[in-house]
Amino acid sequence: MRENAKHAACGGTDFCLEAGALLEYLESGERVLAVGCGDGRLALECALRKNIRILGLDDDPKMIEAAQANRYKVRLRLQGTAKFEAGDVAKLEFCREIFDKVAAFGSLTGLAEAGRLEAAVAEWSRVLKPGGLLLTAGDSAEGRENLNRFREEWGLDPLPEPKTPSPLDPELLLENPWPDLELVETRDFSSTYDVMTQVFKPLLAASHGYAEAGWPGELERFAAGLPAWGEYGRRRLYVFRRLPQAAESQAERADGTRA
Repeated sequence: MRENAKHAACGGTDFCLEAGALLEYLESGERVLAVGCGDGRLALECALRKNIRILGLDDDPKMIEAAQANRYKVRLRLQGTAKFEAGDVAKLEFCREIFDKVAAFGSLTGLAEAGRLEAAVAEWSRVLKPGGLLLTAGDSAEGRENLNRFREEWGLDPLPEPKTPSPLDPELLLENPWPDLELVETRDFSSTYDVMTQVFKPLLAASHGYAEAGWPGELERFAAGLPAWGEYGRRRLYVFRRLPQAAESQAERADGTRA
């Protein structure tokens, strides 16, 4: 059962959904790196609910200032610790194998567009302990297609395609583009929420004469706390494990003994 999604740090149910998915893989006492942390709401939501040590990293100093301000607001309610630093998420200034988990929920598309995704993932793998997890999320074309069929059955227009395709394309992942990592799980974590808010909400709003944007927000908060049923979610969680032999291969590449 997903934890209740009504928390002050979220500032929006999308953050609560992602935090709920992420928290299922975080254990008390773990050290977690959140790359591309933005204003820190996702990292703070995790530290509010679990006793973890989470470090948020973003290349925009203004986002780090916002994250630190958000942390101050909830500092007395944190179960764990949360710190935020400005830095290059594709060139980390950390030692190898010091984090139990790396969370990358908001940085993949921008890095892919800049041609830096492969280098960034190699860095995230480097700082993960052997067997540690890289947790990330991306748009699900399959889920969007299923959701649009659901909407079509009820006379609703299809949702638009995202402006930028997700770099986590299933066909690409099958080619194993990141040799130090293995994909161990994918999960549709927004299916129930998307059906409730993208099918039931517009139908209910129309039946009551509301503009959809003006419909009360309690429905979203309720939906965000429900387990994900079906495969209608526009977002999917991808779980990668750092392979035990990655440390040896990284050392060899650093020494120039392997191309």
